[in-house]
Amino acid sequence: MIISLIIMAVILWSSSFVGIRAALIEYSPIEIAVLRFVISSIALFLVILFHKINLPNKKDYFPFALLGLVLFINHIALNYGIRTITAGETTLIVSSSQLFQVLLAYLFLNETISIRFLLGLFFCFLGVTIIAFQNPIGLSFNLGVVFVLIAAITNAIYFILQKPLLIRYRPLEVICYSTWIATLMLLPFGRGKLQKQLFFFIRFR
Repeated sequence: MIISLIIMAVILWSSSFVGIRAALIEYSPIEIAVLRFVISSIALFLVILFHKINLPNKKDYFPFALLGLVLFINHIALNYGIRTITAGETTLIVSSSQLFQVLLAYLFLNETISIRFLLGLFFCFLGVTIIAFQNPIGLSFNLGVVFVLIAAITNAIYFILQKPLLIRYRPLEVICYSTWIATLMLLPFGRGKLQKQLFFFIRFR
């Protein structure tokens, strides 16, 4: 059962980049982020109807707000970056998030680091550099790579920041609060075409 869930998660995660590229035809990067988080927030709200969650302590308001901000930056950067690079290149760059997680865990959580990791980090940046300057016409820099790299780094930051919270809260609670906060941050940008699409959908349900 666990293996099946892991395989499903990997498939959904990897296919999301293809979905973003397709959605960019009709929506702006910010509109995609807003729609994604609104749907996620509604889904999580339906989940907690059957699973009781505890309210966060006041001392944890800021850490949860920081998690929401990191998610906000992560998805905006990813959506802007994927406009100018392929879904495959995006997957490669975002996969470097694990290396950044190890580096941040070493710096802030006192976890160990190995020579193998340093070699992996070197080849990671080498691969990102090759993608960034890849152009059949000539040498030019692709800014989209920078945005996707920011997405990879903020993804790593998210996992590092949530680790202390997971000592006091269940995973579902951490996911719910960080997602809802990110949604609140994104809602002011969900105007224009996206609002019209949502209104049209609600009207004809």
